[in-house]
Amino acid sequence: IKIDDSFGSNSAKITVVLEANPGVTITLDVDAGGNTSTIREVTEGHLTTVTTIADVNENDTLSIRIRADTTEGIWLNPQGISGRGDRIIDMNGAWIHWIEIQETPT
Repeated sequence: IKIDDSFGSNSAKITVVLEANPGVTITLDVDAGGNTSTIREVTEGHLTTVTTIADVNENDTLSIRIRADTTEGIWLNPQGISGRGDRIIDMNGAWIHWIEIQETPT
């Protein structure tokens, strides 16, 4: 992710809102020019918010990697069957709702 010149802080708050089955370990890795941060969160089966702070300093890019550690598998999605979702046959993993990057006060 390119950090715009108008970004007025040396650190950024990265927030990821996602959803996964209960017990899935989500790993959020953030790298800003060698300044790294890793957060792990175990989901409870509903919307989960994972947040970290990254030192961006003079870097002009930010790398965000999200990994869901789950067993492979496919299953019938009841939301898709009932018309409330877009998939009838689904796969294990995480559904990312949004990623937000904010300036933190200096």
